[in-house]
Amino acid sequence: MRVESPSAREYYITHSEQENWSTRTLERQIETHTYQRLLSTQTTPAGEPETVPAKPSIRDFIKDPYVLSISHQWIFPRQGP
Repeated sequence: MRVESPSAREYYITHSEQENWSTRTLERQIETHTYQRLLSTQTTPAGEPETVPAKPSIRDFIKDPYVLSISHQWIFPRQGP
């Protein structure tokens, strides 16, 4: 099994040493293109600063009003007659 990219090769060597990957695990990581998937998840280019997330509003806190109406039944169960 060959890894053409020198940076990918270095990634697999480093992680296999740090995480004690077996040869089977290393082969699986290479076959599933773990390094390429890792690169594809990095969306921020190197020169641009990351954006600060917006402050959450109260509407974000209460997403599902049904949970509040159902919880009344669970908190105050009916007692016998």
